[in-house]
Amino acid sequence: MESVKSLVSQLTGIGGGRAALERTSLDDVVITLAVRSPLCKARKGGFKDTRSDELLTEMFRAAIARSGIDPVLIEDVCVGNVLSPGSMYEARAAALAAGIPETTPVQVINRFCSSGLMAVTTISNQIRAGQIEVGLAVGSDSMSAKYVRTCLHFVNIHQLIGVRDRVAPTK
Repeated sequence: MESVKSLVSQLTGIGGGRAALERTSLDDVVITLAVRSPLCKARKGGFKDTRSDELLTEMFRAAIARSGIDPVLIEDVCVGNVLSPGSMYEARAAALAAGIPETTPVQVINRFCSSGLMAVTTISNQIRAGQIEVGLAVGSDSMSAKYVRTCLHFVNIHQLIGVRDRVAPTK
């Protein structure tokens, strides 16, 4: 019956607004810290010679330092990364270098345009399901790396092939 009342209130707008946002529930998942790496120009900026695993290691270290959490409490790490061909190895090495124990699993999500958001969603869902209590979600990519140029070249070639086939089908 409670779920029916909740659905009705969502459809009618009754009980919404700020009061609904401030209402707490036992299954609430709370993001306690957000850290953003600095931005600069790709292939020309301040990080053009910095490897993506080095950037990721510093993101892990910053999250641990700013949160003040003992890395032993982190039960899972999820990294959103779409471009790096060895992202699973980079993520694991970066986690170990940042002091996250080897017993903590690390997973990588590859999703164009929203891999970092998918990492947050994955950790949040694991907490909500009761699989873990503390997790670390990170999005990381380097637009200066050589593999980015290769990926972009690959995409452009296939887009052109698709356009060519629509304009002048091959026999």
